[in-house]
Amino acid sequence: MSSGSIRIYPLQPDDPGLTSMQACWSLSVHNNQYGLLRHVRCSHDDLFVLTAADDGNILSFYLRRPEELQRHQAQVPSPRAGVEAEALAPDIQDPAAYSIKTAKQKLEEDILRQKAELVVAGKQRRLAELQEKFQQVLMDNQNLPEHVRLTPEELQLDPVFNELA
Repeated sequence: MSSGSIRIYPLQPDDPGLTSMQACWSLSVHNNQYGLLRHVRCSHDDLFVLTAADDGNILSFYLRRPEELQRHQAQVPSPRAGVEAEALAPDIQDPAAYSIKTAKQKLEEDILRQKAELVVAGKQRRLAELQEKFQQVLMDNQNLPEHVRLTPEELQLDPVFNELA
């Protein structure tokens, strides 16, 4: 099928007219855009069904024998009737809509931006703390007796800092 799905029709043993092909199970297994089904084959012992499609995948499905189904009492849902009449999901035609890849990239960029903003906010907070501490040191220096007090030149660590500002 062109959508990459396979259909399974439960057949009855004594049904030469194939009247039991009214309903089927539909299983989407290959890529629905590039998964055009090319081959469906049963294994030599009829235990597996192999499918190959244009998406490059080869898939294998195990088929249980009727004895195993009865022994395990598998709960298989009823097949759906009228699946051929169902419309396929429409493609997104809006040129402004993001592709999944673009949306993922934008999300990753947003996460990186938020992390960077948190780092910047942390550094700004630390800088404000240091500036406050420096102002406190300046005030404590002014409160000292004049013979012990440091001059503004002595409080300057490196004159290059003034040149950079």
